[in-house]
Amino acid sequence: MSDLPAPTETIGSRLRRLREERGLSQRSLASPGIGYAYISRVERGDRRPSLKALRQLAGKLGVTVEYLETGADVAPGEARELKLGEAELALRLDYDVESAERALEEVVADALAHGDLRDAARARIGLGMVAAHRGEHARAIELLEAATEERWVAPVSHPNVFATLGHSYICTGEPARAAALLRKSLEAVLASAAVERATVVRYATYLSYALADAGDLAGARAALDQALAHARTIDDPYTRVRIFWSNARLASLDGDPDLARLSINRAIGLLESTEDTAYLGRAHLLAAEIALTEKDYGAAREHLDDAALLVDGTSVLMDQAWLRVQQALLEARTGDASAAIDRATEAIELLADDDDRTLRGCGHWALGEALAAAGAEGAARKAFRDASALIDPDDKYAGPFVEAWQKLFPADVDVR
Repeated sequence: MSDLPAPTETIGSRLRRLREERGLSQRSLASPGIGYAYISRVERGDRRPSLKALRQLAGKLGVTVEYLETGADVAPGEARELKLGEAELALRLDYDVESAERALEEVVADALAHGDLRDAARARIGLGMVAAHRGEHARAIELLEAATEERWVAPVSHPNVFATLGHSYICTGEPARAAALLRKSLEAVLASAAVERATVVRYATYLSYALADAGDLAGARAALDQALAHARTIDDPYTRVRIFWSNARLASLDGDPDLARLSINRAIGLLESTEDTAYLGRAHLLAAEIALTEKDYGAAREHLDDAALLVDGTSVLMDQAWLRVQQALLEARTGDASAAIDRATEAIELLADDDDRTLRGCGHWALGEALAAAGAEGAARKAFRDASALIDPDDKYAGPFVEAWQKLFPADVDVR
């Protein structure tokens, strides 16, 4: 059989020909979101497939998306470039992590086989992003650190690489390392011939996060002031969101709940004008965290209800787990011990062996409060001890955790 297209072949007729040449039925070619009825309509010419559908169908048929869409084959290097670009686009827009990961692994193998080290490095960057997305931060650090050693990967040209690497450092309990990386990246951007103000703001706000997590609130405030100085002439909503978000986190850590609430609510207002539901969900989670700290349980519940509609629709494990941690703390503190135990248990099961020890520790902390609310004192004490083994004494959550533990079991905290 031949994969050569007929002179007037349409996408639908090409799909049917390739399917039949491979002995596949419409049902066997179907996949989640692309049913056999959809495939039938495409083959009849009643429906033009989306890019996502083309990617999935082309993968099952063993051809490139370009060939399935146009009938024109491409050279191996060009085909690899197309697959790499599609995988990178999937990570940025579709959150189709599994398909992107498979494609990136294929690109690495193919690029190395053909001696194309640059494409192999690009694919490994994508795999590093996938690992961070899943909470596999040790793996992300391994891949992204290797990427930063490439001469063409620089803070100016690849801010996502350095920002994600910094985030993974923070999640593995190394905020000082993250701060050093982000400060160096910020200096590189400021020293570039054409200073990109939005990139300066991005690095400066991330540096503020890292310094705050390391306990350097004065340094975090200075970094945020630097971000503000470069943001004044920028009308991009995401730049302004980063400013408000960073200010909210810093104000909360600095004991200024009014400024924290005002800042995160402004960030939420800006995000509501975009289509970025993932970041809007995270903004509601931060707002709920601030409200819980201030014992404003009504506001916390409203934000968590909004977050639940947004966060559970994504594949970001950290967001799903943090939602359940905060739900558990809220239910434990408002008298629904059964719901609190369920949510905390779900968080712990979601995280399993996640590299973020602090997040896992917060799951056990929430379970401790939930079990205490249910009157299960022995089990609650064990959950708090499990949390204590995971939450570093220098972590930003250590203070609130110890305070909650001490309130319930004062004698236990002395052994920490």
